[in-house]
Amino acid sequence: MHQFLSVSKYEFRMSFMRRSLLVVFLLFTAFFAYIAVDIGFGTLGGEVTNEVLLSDAAQNIFFLNLFFPVIAGIAAADRGVRDSKLGVREIIRSTDLSNRTYVLGKYLGVATSMLVMVLAVGFMESLILVV
Repeated sequence: MHQFLSVSKYEFRMSFMRRSLLVVFLLFTAFFAYIAVDIGFGTLGGEVTNEVLLSDAAQNIFFLNLFFPVIAGIAAADRGVRDSKLGVREIIRSTDLSNRTYVLGKYLGVATSMLVMVLAVGFMESLILVV
């Protein structure tokens, strides 16, 4: 269990150290914030009610949930290549870490880091819609 958590923690940190991933998430956040403010509120033309705000927020989060798994999948696809380039794969082979624990730990670390980013983007989108 300790090995599994260590691999997950390592992958979580490595995802957050990638500036390109953060930039892509911020660009998509800015794009969807622009859509929410410009298109969502620009077509109302009248009174802004709670129902309208909730439907706009729900539609915006729906679109985020369509695109962010694609970004997360692309960003997580290079983990094996990165481990080979950094020489981590050879170190892992010398330990008693099983492939199952290694792959599941990598999956949990990447999934957790992407989940944190998506939740942060959803929170920022909510703030933009409310303010």
